[in-house]
Parts: sequence; structure tokens; C-alpha cells
Amino acid sequence: YGAYADREYKAINTDWSKTVESSHAVFCGLFSLFCLLLKQVGNQRSFYITLGISMGSQVMNSLLYMVEYYYQTIDPHNVNYNSESFPTGTLYAKRAFMWVNVFWIVMPTYTIIYYLMEKKKFIEYRRSESDKFDYKKLDT
Repeated sequence: YGAYADREYKAINTDWSKTVESSHAVFCGLFSLFCLLLKQVGNQRSFYITLGISMGSQVMNSLLYMVEYYYQTIDPHNVNYNSESFPTGTLYAKRAFMWVNVFWIVMPTYTIIYYLMEKKKFIEYRRSESDKFDYKKLDT
């Protein structure tokens, strides 16, 4: 798995590492590009779909990374093992790259929630506006 951030970034000789990193590049990177392009041309529905895919895949990649990295720090045979020469510190404070991944979980989650709430407000607004419409005028 490609989670050797502090001493090694990824193990290029394992299929698992190649699969996780390449799927992250496709789902997060490519769908983020589509998301930006669709926003630019005003295709809101497809924008929301690609936004969810790109941000969701970023969250999953960071979560996989952090879990794998935790197991690496408790494995005495791993280069990222928590030792006196390479300590993790309290809450991984001495491994700053771990906190980058916390950021990469928080920000996409915030983005997804923000757009979900924005969409909900828009739907509620449309419903309230349609309730104001006088349908009796159509019968005459």
C-alpha cells in the first residue's frame, strides 16, 4: 500500500500499492477536473455527481492511508515504526504528514456537506416559490 509517507512513500513492487494510488489518481484527480469543467459550463447535476465522486474518493484514500500508516507504526519490521530514532509523538505530532491527511479528510467532507446543504436550500426555495404560484389562474 502506498502509505510510506515519512521514510518511503509507496511500495512500487506491490499490486495493492499500485491499485490504491492509481485508483485515487483516476477517481479524485480526473473527476475533480470533470467537476471544474462542468461547473464552468453550468451543468449543475453532473457537477454535483462528479464533486461527490472526487471528494468521496479523496476521503477514502486518506482514510485508507491513515489506517495503514497506524499499522505501520506498530510493526517493528516497518520503516515507519514508532521508535526512539523515529518517534510518532502524541497524536502523531512528530509525523506532520499524518496531519496533512487529516486535512484531506476534513476538507472534502466539508465540501460534500456544504454542497448538500446548498442543494437542500435550493430545493426548499423552489418548493416555497411554487407554493406561491396561483394555479387558479390557469383554470380560467
